Amino acid sequence: MAATALDRIWSESDPELLQKILDAGEDLNIGIERLLLPKLPRAPEFPESAISRHFPSLGGYGATYVDKDLGFEHMAANGFRDWSLEINGLVNRPARFTLDEIFRMPAISTITLHACEEGWSAIGKWTGVPLSWLMLKVGVQARARFAIFHAMDRIAGKFMFGSLDIARCLHPQTLLAYRINDQLLPVGHGAPLRLRSALDIGYKQVKHLSRISFVSSLEEVDGGRGGLFEIYGYQNYGGF
Repeated sequence: MAATALDRIWSESDPELLQKILDAGEDLNIGIERLLLPKLPRAPEFPESAISRHFPSLGGYGATYVDKDLGFEHMAANGFRDWSLEINGLVNRPARFTLDEIFRMPAISTITLHACEEGWSAIGKWTGVPLSWLMLKVGVQARARFAIFHAMDRIAGKFMFGSLDIARCLHPQTLLAYRINDQLLPVGHGAPLRLRSALDIGYKQVKHLSRISFVSSLEEVDGGRGGLFEIYGYQNYGGF
């Protein structure tokens, strides 16, 4: 009964007003987190014996709602030798890195919980470059407040993208990951490179990265929602 009533309220109400209510709740969540946790905590880490035997792969290439892309299929078949990651925006040294160059960068591994917004969770071992290290390498400017993570995959013709604030980018468990459980990422898990933020829910973990742009405001990017899923109604704050 309660769910039916809420569904009716949602369907009969002004969508813009409801979005403003959700946005206000999101701002409150962010404010409470910053008040109670001025320094972001580390997510719990687990021993290798706790790694999940099955780790689902949702979203990205292979998902039914993601556009088919022959160019990506060719790139994957070629071992991503033609792929590169561009970093631009509010940086002193814009750069582009091949996968081999990224493999030669300092790397760490974390064994953490991945929680999906659809209700499941799994523990996996992620290996990659600390985003904080790469930010130092390109010289992210002090006025940068957000990183925009652009992906290669598209939904209904629109490129996937997402965002994190600078505090989360600098967190020691935020990686640009290229391995899961000691194996190179398969396509389903975001090959060749994906975002892995141990403090955020699944839809914030952008797969198939192509570019990272540092900006002073989310308003600079596609309406200010902070991501493609956010444009479709998800909240930008994905902490848990």
